[in-house]
Amino acid sequence: MSKGQRPFYKGVDFKKFTNKDGYANGGVEYKVSEKIPVVDQVGGQRRMLKDKKSKVKWY
Repeated sequence: MSKGQRPFYKGVDFKKFTNKDGYANGGVEYKVSEKIPVVDQVGGQRRMLKDKKSKVKWY
């Protein structure tokens, strides 16, 4: 930050975006599907044998 400038969050009215407990107000609700989990490869395992690489299931 250069000299003489305020941070971007100074002057923001946080009461507009938080409830009385300080948690975020509003937001977008989403529904998690109950379908078959998605299987992906775990990153960072380039030099391992193909049958030794780990997989992860996302539900």
